[in-house]
Amino acid sequence: MFVLWLTWKGVFTRINCKMLNERAVFIGNESELELIKENLKDSKLINSKSDVAWLNQDITLSEIKNEILPYGLVFIGSSMKEKKKSDILYYAMKQKKSAYMIPNTNDLFIMNTSFTTVGDTMMLEVKPFELTTGQMLAKRILDVAISALLLVITLPIMISAALAIKLEDGGPFFFKQERVGQGHKPFHILKFRSMIIDAEAKTGPVLAKSADSRITKVGKFIRRTRIDELPQLFNVLKGDMSLVGPRPEREYFAKKFEKENKWFYYRNSVKPGITGYAQVLGFYTTSADAKLKFDLYYIRHYSIWLDIVLLFRTVLVVLNKTQAEGQQEKVAKQTIFKRAKA
Repeated sequence: MFVLWLTWKGVFTRINCKMLNERAVFIGNESELELIKENLKDSKLINSKSDVAWLNQDITLSEIKNEILPYGLVFIGSSMKEKKKSDILYYAMKQKKSAYMIPNTNDLFIMNTSFTTVGDTMMLEVKPFELTTGQMLAKRILDVAISALLLVITLPIMISAALAIKLEDGGPFFFKQERVGQGHKPFHILKFRSMIIDAEAKTGPVLAKSADSRITKVGKFIRRTRIDELPQLFNVLKGDMSLVGPRPEREYFAKKFEKENKWFYYRNSVKPGITGYAQVLGFYTTSADAKLKFDLYYIRHYSIWLDIVLLFRTVLVVLNKTQAEGQQEKVAKQTIFKRAKA
């Protein structure tokens, strides 16, 4: 199935190459403009030599209708009012244009909902962000089986990594840190140490950056190859984590992100994962808000097949150096516009 998926991916890309000749326009807030330009070119949806036109979301609907006529691709920002967004989408489809919309967090809550009726009124049933008992059981069986197999296969790699860390500075090769797990319960994540001893003694909690002076020579290699994440297989066997799920955050950052976006609370309705939807479709540098959208989408559309696909695609991510980079100051490298499909 993985070979068939790769084949289909290649065919699909070739079929859609015609989009490279289409002109694109973005309707939205200017703060999203440069980010969208960069991501559209990186994702090959438009020709790298082409520019993306911009229309301010505050201009009238009639002006927007006139301005988008020459463009084949219409992209709509996340901050536009719902009524106006709906009217633009309706007009774009009527003109047979390809329309793309960046969802806001509220949009994710009605994804994968079911229809019901109250009397003669149609309703959307918005269910909580959680997995069924059957889904949790199937996910646990998959976690135990694959993590046990991976521990056996990667044991020589883990022993080599531990020896290299120990030889470099004589410090411990494991690194334990408290993270927030399912149901907001704390647990200790296990990783290979990639930074100097007591890296945050002077600075306090800070996010890792590319070219971070705290990262050791061995640490750079095991971070780039994701070897530092392998000990988390023990967390999976123990039941604190899953192979696939939202990445666990430290309580300090979890509270910070939750203050900035109240929907961040719902990431912890499932077990955190070694890899996740945000790690496969985004970059290491993707913003917390953008990763949240990927994570909520994953929970809403969970299936065993989705977990298997994400595990295979994680292998491709490990081979992609760009996605393994640390926090960048250049905001344009954040990926908030990857097509949210399995």
